[in-house]
Amino acid sequence: MNRFERLRGANPLVVYIDLKSPYAFISIEPTRAVARAAGVAIEWRPFTLDIPSYLGSARLDGAGRVVESRRSAAQWSGVRYAYRDARRYARLAGHTLLGTEKIWDSSLAGIGLLWAARQSAVVTDRYLDACYPPFWQRQLDIEDPRVVTERLRAAGADVAGFAEFLTGAGRLEHDRLNAAAFAAGVFGVPTYLVEDECWFGREHLPRVAWLLGGRVGPAPEVAYPLPTPLQAAALDALAERVRASDAPGRGTLRVAVDLRDPDVWLGFGPLCEFAETRAIDVEWLPFQVAVAPPVDADRRLAEGALVATAEEDRGTAHRRLRTLHRLRCVETYARARALPLGGWTGSVDPTAAHAALLWARHAGGAAQQRFLARLLADYWSAALNPADPVAIRDLLADCAIPADGFLDWFAAHGAGALAAARSGLAEQGVVQVPACLLGDELFQGRGHLPLIGALLDRLAG
Repeated sequence: MNRFERLRGANPLVVYIDLKSPYAFISIEPTRAVARAAGVAIEWRPFTLDIPSYLGSARLDGAGRVVESRRSAAQWSGVRYAYRDARRYARLAGHTLLGTEKIWDSSLAGIGLLWAARQSAVVTDRYLDACYPPFWQRQLDIEDPRVVTERLRAAGADVAGFAEFLTGAGRLEHDRLNAAAFAAGVFGVPTYLVEDECWFGREHLPRVAWLLGGRVGPAPEVAYPLPTPLQAAALDALAERVRASDAPGRGTLRVAVDLRDPDVWLGFGPLCEFAETRAIDVEWLPFQVAVAPPVDADRRLAEGALVATAEEDRGTAHRRLRTLHRLRCVETYARARALPLGGWTGSVDPTAAHAALLWARHAGGAAQQRFLARLLADYWSAALNPADPVAIRDLLADCAIPADGFLDWFAAHGAGALAAARSGLAEQGVVQVPACLLGDELFQGRGHLPLIGALLDRLAG
């Protein structure tokens, strides 16, 4: 049995959510839209995140100033981007999303979800709508049982017996569901269970829809769905920020890449097609990241042969499960497009190849993209050593890019040029690849192409 099948419910679609997750908040409506289109019901389940175990903890005052922090610089970068990104999509949907002042214990709200689900799907939907918007406007104390009870009552639920459920059977059910989900590989929200597949993140909603629709046609790419209706004023404000930006190259789409990262390999084709369709220029910039290669044990676990081990602490287990989910994502989406994964080692020094990407800019955007296409194809077919400057010089020449002087330039200036490029991107918040920049607006991951397209339409208009 696939380890995710153990979590199956009565409905074709199971979705794990947590009230304190901004990404869960902005996933509610697009998830409902997918379910409506497929003609299926959703089984919403609480999954109360233990954020400090993997992302550290912090407390802010009413003005948003940090008054207590147990987070590293990298953790803060991730948190800040997450809120920046979620707030952008929330505004486009007409919602307010204010950062929380502390890490809430949202388990009471999760038990309230279980109570609502016992009554009806209508009550459940009303309960979600009664909780999410006011919580993200800082209007709900979700650690107060009276507040959760009032939200249930506002949703039309019969609350007789809820107080006993909250501390008794409901708490036991909540804890059992959370433990079973985590043991099977659920680590974040929103997480979708459909058929025998498990996907974390709303960017996988196109695949969820495809699975629910009977796998008709080719498997879709990842994409963050645009809100419907899209708030024109919010999109105009976003476009105005791009116009007002003094970031370099604001008239082009700048894309940060590391050729060793599988998401760059998966994203290159869709990004090129996107740019060609819209007739826009792309500047490809090297940005080295830490690339963790898959190992045999990881692959067996991803395929369901292993389970979470009791010896791990929560944070270690979370990071492992997140890595395994990424492995499953990469292999699934690469298989759908018949892309080889021979270069996924993580131990290769990309300095020479990345420096050549900077060198290729002088030959023009089309030439640089042609070179990157060859670089990626040869690397991921295990036909190129990106650490060999001579091989990289020869590849430049094969792509009709002048290569005379490259070796001397690389020896004298390559490392410095790469450091400068990386520093500039890091200052704009880039931490993962591929990352797209329109002016100062940062979009990390290829799933943002629908929003980038809508923004380009606004800029053109």
